[in-house]
Amino acid sequence: MTTYTTARKSYWPHILKQWAITSIPILLIIIILSYFITIKDVTYWIFGSLSLMQFVSLMDTPRNYKVIIDEDSRTLTQYHRCPLSGEGEKMFTLSKVRLYVITHTSSSNIAATDVKALKLYKDHREALKLDIKSDGFKSETLYEISQVLEKLGVPISI
Repeated sequence: MTTYTTARKSYWPHILKQWAITSIPILLIIIILSYFITIKDVTYWIFGSLSLMQFVSLMDTPRNYKVIIDEDSRTLTQYHRCPLSGEGEKMFTLSKVRLYVITHTSSSNIAATDVKALKLYKDHREALKLDIKSDGFKSETLYEISQVLEKLGVPISI
């Protein structure tokens, strides 16, 4: 069994950053517009509730933190956690799967520093997505996962 874990210790900085990227510019626009036109209090309540809904949605998104590949039984186990619903796991057999490697460049050579994300499709449906930004895996770790899956006979597309 081979275990790969994320480099990210906490997901809170990523969640707060994603929330701030959309909420702060909209709030600044509302504040600037309030100097030129009269904005009703309802606008602030609408913005506040939409911003809160987005924050809860970001908190409820499961984030992958560990992947275990069992070469003997040809399975891949994904462990994920989420601040609202806790931890969970999914197990995939490596039959009828295809791996898509998303790289920074469009070249056909895969290097350890070029891998941006991995998508595992099972029966033409996306079963697993490992990403640098949302999950916190390093490019080198994603490259190692793709190499192990290629060694196990999983077809890989770039």
